[in-house]
Amino acid sequence: MTRTMKRDENAYARLGWLLVLFGFGGALVWAAFAPLDQGVAVPATVIISGQRKSVQHPLGGVVKHILVRDGQHVEAGEPLIRMEPTQARANVDSLLNRYANARLNQARLQAEYDGRRTLEMPAGLAEQAPLATLGERLELQRQLLRSRQTALANELSALRANIEGLRAQLEGLRQTEGNQRLQQRLLNSQLSGARDLAEEGYMPRNQLLEQERQLAEVNARLSESSGRFGQIRQSIAEAQMRIGQREEEYRKEVSGQLAETQVNARTLWEELSSARYELRHAEIRAPVSGYVAGLKVFTDGGVIGPGELLMYIVPNSDSLEVEGQLAVNLVDRIHSGLPVEMLFTAFNQSKTPRVTGEVTMVSADRLLDEQNKQPYYALRAQVDAAAMGKLKGLQIRPGMAVQVFVRTGERSLLNYLFKPLFDRAHVALAEN
Repeated sequence: MTRTMKRDENAYARLGWLLVLFGFGGALVWAAFAPLDQGVAVPATVIISGQRKSVQHPLGGVVKHILVRDGQHVEAGEPLIRMEPTQARANVDSLLNRYANARLNQARLQAEYDGRRTLEMPAGLAEQAPLATLGERLELQRQLLRSRQTALANELSALRANIEGLRAQLEGLRQTEGNQRLQQRLLNSQLSGARDLAEEGYMPRNQLLEQERQLAEVNARLSESSGRFGQIRQSIAEAQMRIGQREEEYRKEVSGQLAETQVNARTLWEELSSARYELRHAEIRAPVSGYVAGLKVFTDGGVIGPGELLMYIVPNSDSLEVEGQLAVNLVDRIHSGLPVEMLFTAFNQSKTPRVTGEVTMVSADRLLDEQNKQPYYALRAQVDAAAMGKLKGLQIRPGMAVQVFVRTGERSLLNYLFKPLFDRAHVALAEN
């Protein structure tokens, strides 16, 4: 029986050693061939995707109401600060009235220059200057158009009437001249016979002289009529020239006023656009959706300067980025596109899942940490869109700590254990 028990003990011992041998061999095979993730751990922090947005006012002015506070979430276009709009609104109203008057005046002058008797609303003015009194102002310009055209027409009519009067005088003078020439012919005929009779003594000398005196008077009146003809014709020509000159003066006057009004209208439109820009910016709005940070204005009624920084908006983003400092001796193993795992250490690590992502950027040159003066390469990684759902419900803010593990490949446990020894041995066996 003792012999049997001894055989059993030996069998159990051999079985135990066999199990140990198989276990060690299996562990050795696993350590030699089983792939383990190879990578680099990089401490990082959450950053803002796209960077935070500065909120400034281009013109400055008096703050009327501050509508937000630090940490408040706002939507894109939501009012942040209201500026005092009184002066800007008054400036817009004044320029709007002046611009409308200039455009209507321009349209009236154009109608005068073209010789049109009707005046329509300038194209686009009702939209550019939506004033309740626009129709009344147009009617006033129509009345002015009619008045100026009537005044010019009356002036030209007076000149034309003067010409007609001169022409009537000219016609009467022609008739008088015809009668005088008839008298001249008759007197010449009488004198021809009277001279012969006077030489023969049949007619008294004084009677001959009387006929010669009458002929001289007729000749004098004919000469006077001839001079009068020239004066009347000259007066008609001067009156006709005066009509042409007055029409040309009127067109030049209207043309000059039209050019001046066009320049004035353009200048007023530019000033109006600038004033409207100022009025639109009386309400400072959020450039993007996000959270208010770094608010620097706290007093209603305070004054801000042009371009002064008022606050930041930390934008919402469908993507999540982290940035870390990669040791300079590891940069040759890391490049864009490598997969990463991230653990948000600011939360309870037992409940926060690991999320996947990839390296999006490694800086082209090394940088220097301003605090510890150590060189590093900036590394950025982005969470995969599919993994964002795992972080739903967590308040992730810029600056939170994240542990990033960058996968660079796979290797066995034996490689992990013995590669440092082999590397050291290679150096240790060198003579120098």
